Parts: sequence; structure tokens; C-alpha cells
Amino acid sequence: SATTYKTILDLAERFKVQFVLDKVEQFLINTNQVKPAKKMLLAEQYRLESLTKHCFNSFKTLQAVKELEKKTAFTKLSMSLKAALLAKVLELI
Repeated sequence: SATTYKTILDLAERFKVQFVLDKVEQFLINTNQVKPAKKMLLAEQYRLESLTKHCFNSFKTLQAVKELEKKTAFTKLSMSLKAALLAKVLELI
């Protein structure tokens, strides 16, 4: 659920349970209860490649990327992910 996904991710990573990581990743892809900026941060933190791709594909407009930049989670993203976002912005222009 939207309130327990972080705890489940922590435990799944700690105990190396890929099946659980995959299930939580699918939940995050399909839910609207978690904001895109938070999803990107989780995708990077837990190396959830499908979620990362989903997040990038969800940015259809320049405005959507600008909204992401305003979020607190954006400041926590790595430089490589921010560079990838810049490439997405250039793609949208």
C-alpha cells in the first residue's frame, strides 16, 4: 500500500528478495498515490530500472519536468539522473 511500500523496499533490499522488489516496483508504476519525484528517488535508491523508465516516459511535456524540479525530492537525485532529465527536456523542446 501507499503507506508501507518504503518499509517493504527496505526489507526486500536488506534480505535480497528480488521478487518482493519487483512487486513493489510494479505497485509504484501503477499507483497515483506516490508523486513522480518520490518515485524517481525510490527508483534510483533501490535501482528499480523499470520504474525509472516509467518515470521518464511519464514526462510528456516541459511543464511536467518543471513541476518535478520544484519538488524537494528533486534535490536528492544524483547528478547522472538530473543529466538524464536534462536530456529528456532537450528531447521535449
